Amino acid sequence: MSNGPEIHGSDLRGMSRLAFDGIAGLIGMVETMHGNIAGHSGLAPWAEGKTRGITRLVYRSIRGVTHVTGAGVDAALSLLDPILTVEHPTPSRAARRAVINGVLGDHLAETSNPLAIPMRLRHRGRPLRLERNSLTEALTPPSGRLVVLLHGLCLNDRHWHRDGHDHGAALARDLGLACTFPPTGGLLLICCRRLSPSGRCRSRNWS
Repeated sequence: MSNGPEIHGSDLRGMSRLAFDGIAGLIGMVETMHGNIAGHSGLAPWAEGKTRGITRLVYRSIRGVTHVTGAGVDAALSLLDPILTVEHPTPSRAARRAVINGVLGDHLAETSNPLAIPMRLRHRGRPLRLERNSLTEALTPPSGRLVVLLHGLCLNDRHWHRDGHDHGAALARDLGLACTFPPTGGLLLICCRRLSPSGRCRSRNWS
């Protein structure tokens, strides 16, 4: 068994996209600085933060090359997805992904980055499908009461387990729901975006 870091094709694609997003942002910042310096030099009445003429064409060309290169790298890395994807990711990989989402969750969601974690419920370490048959099968025996745990920023559902203690199961037991939520059970809400878009997502999908 290898002791090296776990690598997923989707993770490589996500990090690549973040890198090229950063390059594009840096290009935009440099162009804005260039435009501001030129505008205050008295040589031309340029709008603040704007470039023009050949200078503008150069920056546009650089952005175009960056975009094409990023798309090519993304397409090449997508071929690795079937090879590097595993069914059950390790806790360390889940933790790293949670931290990235905690810091850049909005950007990841807005750019459809493979690293983005959508809002969802998890039960026994797996995403829970919000369908009647799936819920009936997963939550056995059924109960009219649920324990829903919301993790903090940069965390995930695995953080409710520490040193052999399952906080969700303990809370369910204290509330008289031990039969509904056995050890490593419970419902865990995964959310890595701001409250406003997360609330709209919850209202749209779970109502």
